[in-house]
Amino acid sequence: MVRGGATLIGNRPVGSPSLADDPTKVREVLDELWTGSAVTRVGKGRVFASASTDEALKEIDLTPDFAYQKPEPDSHVMFIHRRLPVGDVYFLSNRIDRAETIEASFRVTGMMAELWDPATGLTMYSTYHKDGDRTRVTVPLDRFGSTFVVFRKRSAEPNYREVAPVAKPIAELTGPWQVAFQPDRGAPATAIFEQLVDFRDNPDPGIRYFSGTATYSKDVEISKQVIAGGRLSLDLGQVGDLAEVWVNGKLAGTAWKPPYKVDISRIVKPGLNHIEVRVTNLWVNRLIGDVQPGVRRKITFTAVDGKLIPTSPSAPAGRRAAMPYRADAPLRPSGLIGPVTLLVEHRP
Repeated sequence: MVRGGATLIGNRPVGSPSLADDPTKVREVLDELWTGSAVTRVGKGRVFASASTDEALKEIDLTPDFAYQKPEPDSHVMFIHRRLPVGDVYFLSNRIDRAETIEASFRVTGMMAELWDPATGLTMYSTYHKDGDRTRVTVPLDRFGSTFVVFRKRSAEPNYREVAPVAKPIAELTGPWQVAFQPDRGAPATAIFEQLVDFRDNPDPGIRYFSGTATYSKDVEISKQVIAGGRLSLDLGQVGDLAEVWVNGKLAGTAWKPPYKVDISRIVKPGLNHIEVRVTNLWVNRLIGDVQPGVRRKITFTAVDGKLIPTSPSAPAGRRAAMPYRADAPLRPSGLIGPVTLLVEHRP
């Protein structure tokens, strides 16, 4: 490979791991590749006798495929690059629980930069600037968010500025909310929440330890002027753990990651709109609730050795399952915590 033009980076091996190789021939090959010099030319290729790839890549004038300026010291963005017949595709992943906008640099030139949202499928052009044989792109990333940066359309323009849409809050959907709880999960059939609150902070044990689906509903007046102002979205704020948004009996979308925001533009109508937010949490809280002192009726079951075994103390000996959570285990944030805000997005 090196004779054919490959660049090899690494320290000299001590030998071959194969017992079938001839040690003399192995030593001859190693002597040809690693002569004792920092760099050895062999045929069309080169060998860098070093464990540092950075220095070798600088020597051959190969810049990083992807680089970015960190907005904060702990910023951490990872990437994967695929070269497809249609062009170059980079997948960027924000590893921090904080929304950030980065200035990313790609080893691509002469191409438009597009952002593809992997959650919604929406695409848009991004602001970019040609920088020698590289392209600098402005990339916004949500909390723990990701995006595809796609280069597939040629452009002779060295610069492009995309005016991103601006989200303006129109109204906060405050209480009261009618809340219906999934039956047979320990909670009352319905409850009125004068304001949105974490299930953990509810004085009713049936709600505090509830695990399942709770449906929040209310009627909201939306004017014709607001609908005409741009794309409408419902920002749910904090959710534990997943939410479906229904408007006028139709599913608008599912919010399963931050930001918990759903586009409702195609469903809303001028006048009164019926909003439902169906929130489902994990069953951790109910497991913890079932081991509270004085609890007589267990609601949950747990799997042990692949068998479904009742957690009740009255279960036959040998069939009792050790609960995975203790009574003093911390509860998970659950329910629609909010604030819930109606947003209108438009381009300035």
